[in-house]
Amino acid sequence: MAQATEARRARWRVLLNTVIVMLGTLLSRVLGLAREAIFSRRFGTAPEFGAFSATFTILDILYLVVIGGALGSALIPVFSRLLQERQEARAWELANTVLTLALLAFTALAGLVALAARPLLALTVARGYAADPALLDLAVALLRLMLLQPLLLGLGGLTMAILQSFDRFTLPAIAFNIYNLAIIAAALLVAPVADTRRDAVRVVAVGVVVGAFLYLLVQVPGVLQVGWRVRPALNWRLPEVRRVGHLLAPRLLGQSALQINIIVMTALIGLLSASAQAANRYAYQLLMLPHGLLAVSLGTVMFPRLARLWAANDLQGLRHNAITALRLVLWLTVPAAVALALLHVPIVRLLFQGGAFDSESLRLTGRALLFYTPGAIGLAGSEIVIRTFYAMEDTRTPVLVGIATIVLNGVLAYSLIRLRPDIGVVALAYSLANVLEFLVLLAILARRLGGLRGLRLRRSLLAAGAATLALGIVLLLSLRLAAPFVPVQYGSAYSGADGLALAGWLVGTALLGGMTYLGVGALLGAPETREIWSLLRRRPA
Repeated sequence: MAQATEARRARWRVLLNTVIVMLGTLLSRVLGLAREAIFSRRFGTAPEFGAFSATFTILDILYLVVIGGALGSALIPVFSRLLQERQEARAWELANTVLTLALLAFTALAGLVALAARPLLALTVARGYAADPALLDLAVALLRLMLLQPLLLGLGGLTMAILQSFDRFTLPAIAFNIYNLAIIAAALLVAPVADTRRDAVRVVAVGVVVGAFLYLLVQVPGVLQVGWRVRPALNWRLPEVRRVGHLLAPRLLGQSALQINIIVMTALIGLLSASAQAANRYAYQLLMLPHGLLAVSLGTVMFPRLARLWAANDLQGLRHNAITALRLVLWLTVPAAVALALLHVPIVRLLFQGGAFDSESLRLTGRALLFYTPGAIGLAGSEIVIRTFYAMEDTRTPVLVGIATIVLNGVLAYSLIRLRPDIGVVALAYSLANVLEFLVLLAILARRLGGLRGLRLRRSLLAAGAATLALGIVLLLSLRLAAPFVPVQYGSAYSGADGLALAGWLVGTALLGGMTYLGVGALLGAPETREIWSLLRRRPA
């Protein structure tokens, strides 16, 4: 009885934490879309904004590789194990040592990037700027100006990892919203009074740095409350430091390869035009909406729990929790991806079109989004599977698979763009590579966990597939019927006065499609519908 009560409490904690993260992520994504909508109307797909977007790929590699995601994924399993063993003093010594080493590494690398900014950009994402030296000058200035951003976000990422180890998700959920609000304030309030578009882009870059500082600052009270007293430390004798390093090495390699792949894609798109780079930014932000809201939210909550199950040698519990999370993520992401693909024109038009964002901007962004949408399924599935490997303290396997699929992506994208110079073929290569990566990783994980039988994954996917087919039919019929009255096609005339009608149609179509998906899924016995309803009916004792 006590075990059943504790199990119910644990499920409710997971549900509550998931809701907190999902609401925070939802608000962050809404603010992110508002930020992009402001950008689109202010800059459209102007070359200056393309340069701004391209420099972010360099900033991202500094953040993810040196001090951000890689360290967080390597630190949480080791830190959680020390907490599980009630060695808190040792856990804090580990955290301070990791922080000190990360700061030293970042300072050295950021200095090199600042010195070599021009050749670095000219050889990578700004290769297409050869005919416009002033645009390359702008990209160099923006990169140097924003170099503090990955450091501040990275420190915030480490504090987030510590808080999540204690199952505290509220402050991290708030932090990214503060980051977005600072950028929105810069773009909405300050950039419009700038003398030129290049000055306006620089104003937004300052807003990025200020937002990153606030992102870190808002989480400081939380880590102080759980007991972290930050101080410089270089305790090489701790075996846990070596363990983090052991986990970190392949993770760094994987993150490097992933970001290099994004840089290659950005460079290839830049050969088309800087405007295509700006369009790619808008499309990729929309692709990340279902991924961040669904896969990252649940993966963030489940990761510390999976790490604790592995630390407790509960392989059966790990297997059940990981595959249950995967089923739920795929059940929600598959219909979201189909809806995004079928409704890409009205969605992009409603969110972005207006001001400097014209019909050509719509065409570029819409075409990229259409071919990105299959990748949403691969990204979502990989998010859960990769976090399961990391919880098992295995960073090598996902990295090796990731590198192989990334090489395939680069070769495929380069080959396709030579045959057809179009933004869509680069997005398609990215999607195919991500789906392949997910399938390979899932097959390996299934072998590690003793198979997937008894976890209802196949039944869930079949029900989701049939329900998604019904959803697709409803959306296509709605598009066909609305075409004479609502601007849902590329060639349709559109003005601000059409926005309300388009928004109403989109909301109505989304509600009808969602009810169709849930209804067909329930009729077919999708396990997710019963599991969520059963969980919501139970109350923790």
